[in-house]
Amino acid sequence: MNRTEVYHKRMENRVIDNYAYGYVKDDSLGYIMADSSAAVASMVYSLDGIFGDGITNSTTTDLLKWDQALYTEKLVSKQMMQEAFTPAPLNNGKTYHYGFGWLLVNSKDFGSYMMHSGGWPGYATWMERHPQTNKTIILLANAGAANAKIKTIRNILYGLTEQPLVEIKVDEAILQQYTGTYIFDNKDSLKLTIENGKLMGESAAQKKHSLYAETTDLFFRKDRDYKIQFTKDKKGIVSSLFILREGPSIEAIKVKQAADPRN
Repeated sequence: MNRTEVYHKRMENRVIDNYAYGYVKDDSLGYIMADSSAAVASMVYSLDGIFGDGITNSTTTDLLKWDQALYTEKLVSKQMMQEAFTPAPLNNGKTYHYGFGWLLVNSKDFGSYMMHSGGWPGYATWMERHPQTNKTIILLANAGAANAKIKTIRNILYGLTEQPLVEIKVDEAILQQYTGTYIFDNKDSLKLTIENGKLMGESAAQKKHSLYAETTDLFFRKDRDYKIQFTKDKKGIVSSLFILREGPSIEAIKVKQAADPRN
């Protein structure tokens, strides 16, 4: 691994040839270097001295070498690797699909595999290992998302034909039921509105984007593997949504709107 190292690029007086600097999206300027962004500059500067997140640098070629070494005992023993790929036991007797640094997935189409993502201002990463077939996916991005079309990549890797998503027309009265603000467990929110007859999503992490109907209560994005499934309560009122993407689905509860005092 000749292109892997800890690099404090703001502290060290040296330059690495062909280094990929990280870019973040600015509302008015477009993509700019993370160091120039008022929103994240303090973070990338203050944490430049650590050894870990955002500071350990590598390439896809070097990471593939590391991946292949995990099939041997060059780095760690097989027993330790088995522990890393074993679901964590919980106090209630159940297990959680996470080992030592790996999310563990069982897929009908791709078998059992393990993966993990990463993010830092200006960077996004994704690594996925399929030990049953010795296939590996490594994605390193210095702007935007790394895993936006991960399902498409898997299908290509396995020679599978991807069925295109077909948009259907949904009456605006139905779309109106889905508008409002939804709150996740971590207090992040997703706001849904309607523009020109189209359902639109917007959050702090994702700028305004179009949502396309696959069914009357299931919507998708065309730019990434991402779906939203709406759910209703016993009264037939939309009460929550589930984000369907890589890993476990994520629920967000719809915030009840205050009653209009004019009614």
